[in-house]
Amino acid sequence: MKATYGRVSRFGAAARSWSLDHVGPLTRTVRDNARMLTVLAGSDPNDSTTSEKPVPDYEATIEGGVAGLRIGIALPNDGPAPLDGQVSAAVQAAANVLGRIGAKIAVAKLPDFTALYRAAEVIVKCEAAAMHRPWMERQPEAYANQVRTRQEAGFFIPATQYIDALRLRAHFVTEFLQTAMDGVDGVLLPAIPFPIPTIEETDVEKKGGPATLAMVGSFTGLTRPFNTLGLPALSVPCGFDTNGAPIGLQLIGRPFDEALLYRIGHAYQGATDHHKKVPV
Repeated sequence: MKATYGRVSRFGAAARSWSLDHVGPLTRTVRDNARMLTVLAGSDPNDSTTSEKPVPDYEATIEGGVAGLRIGIALPNDGPAPLDGQVSAAVQAAANVLGRIGAKIAVAKLPDFTALYRAAEVIVKCEAAAMHRPWMERQPEAYANQVRTRQEAGFFIPATQYIDALRLRAHFVTEFLQTAMDGVDGVLLPAIPFPIPTIEETDVEKKGGPATLAMVGSFTGLTRPFNTLGLPALSVPCGFDTNGAPIGLQLIGRPFDEALLYRIGHAYQGATDHHKKVPV
């Protein structure tokens, strides 16, 4: 679960981008995750960005089911990377399962994320450069090349661009809620647009090249928007590709609507067994 921005304290976590960083639990089941978030969430005087909104018992409402809920599905082919057929089929199958157990499935229309991607790049590069500058100056060799070079780019971005990017975030949130989430309780889409590549295929340090860099950058093509928007996102496995690696879907909700995402995710896991399987 990537909870709503400010739902979980980042105190003690190594920062990369303080206005984008989220902390959330990674667990074997949705129920475990709900229990963990109930413990982790809440206001923290050590992190001024945390919300004082009361924390519900997420596990207490997890058995609510999906009957009557409207879930929008989005299978975008115009993002940073084409949507692979295996991934698309697995997410569509997950939507079909949710439909069979009572949810009403509709087609969600995503806004054009082009400007949002650009704003996110500016924010993360500027904040990472500011945060890591002392260490990069003292020990540049301690950073992988692809990490250091992306952070160093922040030194050359004007402050006005950074401020404009921060200012636009509220607009992007409103736009998404008024388009993709219009008339639905949650949005379902892939977590990563293509099957998981091998370590060798993504080794920027040894292999490098524009194609490798582009593939690594495309990993976050469908997750970065919701990181930037600060909206809650729950990711669960929904199948396996031909290499035996898991395929993930993500459920997106309105701000502080984690409880509803847990209800949907738990109902899906009750009707499937993908989360119980182990790749060969």
